[in-house]
Amino acid sequence: MIERTGFVTGAELLLATEIAIAGFIFTRILTQPGHIFDWYGRWIIKLRSKIPKLADPIGYCPLCFTGQIAFWTFLYNNWGDYHVLRHVLFTSFAIFMVAVVGKIYGILKKQNARMREAPRKDY
Repeated sequence: MIERTGFVTGAELLLATEIAIAGFIFTRILTQPGHIFDWYGRWIIKLRSKIPKLADPIGYCPLCFTGQIAFWTFLYNNWGDYHVLRHVLFTSFAIFMVAVVGKIYGILKKQNARMREAPRKDY
């Protein structure tokens, strides 16, 4: 058995990154009009106007949603070998990574829009 310290493992960092990517894609792409979960996006927006503290962690806010998924995933995966510092670091890293993914997505989206506007050169 591997002795655990207060630091997350490389596999856990990878998992946190995967959770961040999935959380961003779900909350910011798949719930948009015309996508597979657009009904959920409409419902979340209605819920946000009534109960914002509930809507944020279940899909309105990518940081909150990802934080919830990371929090419960870590707890499930480490139930028998729980360490609070690793739990906090894992969840924090997932939240940080969803912010990074969002920033990268914004840059790529802006760059893609500029490329579409640029005149096409036929050689």
